[in-house]
Amino acid sequence: MILDGLSLKICADELKDMLPGAKVARINMPAREDVVFQLYTKAGSNVRLNISASADSSSVFLGDMKRPNPKTPPAFCMLLRKHLTNAHIESIE
Repeated sequence: MILDGLSLKICADELKDMLPGAKVARINMPAREDVVFQLYTKAGSNVRLNISASADSSSVFLGDMKRPNPKTPPAFCMLLRKHLTNAHIESIE
């Protein structure tokens, strides 16, 4: 499935109501093209924001599934952790 502009707009509209004010607790990269943000929402629940940039199946979704992570995180994951851990999401656009 291709993640086109219309699909991304619909996804952003759904996330716009749920994620503002959420705090980034952890960041993982279970695969080369996948990033998982563990977030604490204002409602006090934990959610995982999964973002996949895979060419054949790109996606953005919330889920609870835990995936195994590599023992040594990639450099990009470490960069994301350095700059985004404990950050708060202000808005989704």
